[in-house]
Amino acid sequence: MSGVNAESTRDIEGLRQVNLSAVLSLLRQSSPLSRKELADLTGLNKATITRLVRELIAHGLVREVGLQSVKSGRPSILLRLDPEGGYIIGVGLEVSSCSVILVDFAGEYIWRRDLPYQANDPASSLNCALKLVEEANQIAQTFRRPVLGIGVSAPGLVDNTRGFLHFAPNLGWRDIPLKQIFEDRFSFPVYVDNHANMAALGEFYFGSARDCSYGIYVEFTEGVGGGIIIDQHILAGVTGLAGEVGHTTINPEGPKCNCGNRGCWEAYVNSAALLQRAQFYQLKNKQDSTRMVEQSVQEYQTITQITEGAKAGDPAALEALKVTGYYVGIGLANLINVFNPDEIILGGYLKTVFEFMISEINRV
Repeated sequence: MSGVNAESTRDIEGLRQVNLSAVLSLLRQSSPLSRKELADLTGLNKATITRLVRELIAHGLVREVGLQSVKSGRPSILLRLDPEGGYIIGVGLEVSSCSVILVDFAGEYIWRRDLPYQANDPASSLNCALKLVEEANQIAQTFRRPVLGIGVSAPGLVDNTRGFLHFAPNLGWRDIPLKQIFEDRFSFPVYVDNHANMAALGEFYFGSARDCSYGIYVEFTEGVGGGIIIDQHILAGVTGLAGEVGHTTINPEGPKCNCGNRGCWEAYVNSAALLQRAQFYQLKNKQDSTRMVEQSVQEYQTITQITEGAKAGDPAALEALKVTGYYVGIGLANLINVFNPDEIILGGYLKTVFEFMISEINRV
């Protein structure tokens, strides 16, 4: 009997945690809300919502912020997340730098710092990130706010259940126990996932996809990754590695990818591929030109330069973007055919050049 009671207690505690999480998620997305609105949205009865809200207020995570305007009857008290409930630290491990940000419990920016590092030295790079996290923690202490957790994002194959980075092709890292490394240094809860999944959650919680229940976020940078969201949860797959859309093959005889395979979508549409095309068309146009004049456009070295060139009407930039748009369209068409999502959100460098690719993407 005692075993049954203990199991029942665990089940009740688990359900309470799920309900608390549901209330916090709704307030994060749609504040301010009344207790009645929370009951309607969660399907929980008013008494349960009252108990849950009381607990969250006692922990400093939710606050009452005024009365709801009503035409008749008693106005309801409105609730929202309490920004002073604590701070969260975010860590972004990039190809050439690390970024650390400190936000309050409502997600508002408090502090950020970026530092370059040499990605070919994982130990040194991670030490850079750890030092920035320590700096963020000290800032939180000056405000006398607890740090509630750390979120770490990394490019590559990440098992988010263990916080383990299997392989980051564009960093050259293998078998890095990221969660353990940060937990050994700090006492806060640590969550680790790849860039695309983290960015997808950001878009669906705070960005352009807030009203979308089933969508895909695709990030185009030095690599290409995807985050698949269903009812505001990441589709992780059995081992947490789902969403590696950049390594789907679109041409088995294509160029070699950093992952070691050939013809990956990433090899056709990442930032390096776009730069190589722009440089190729610059050289081709120069060789084809019969005018004895010096080229007015210097060799493209950055996506920003290509964007500026396209806006100025440079044929090399426009052709490179057109061809890249064709390959972007092929990959997106594959995603649409396989997943049939409500929406696809595009991030990374594509946000700045999309206007020059859209017609080719739609044509595919």
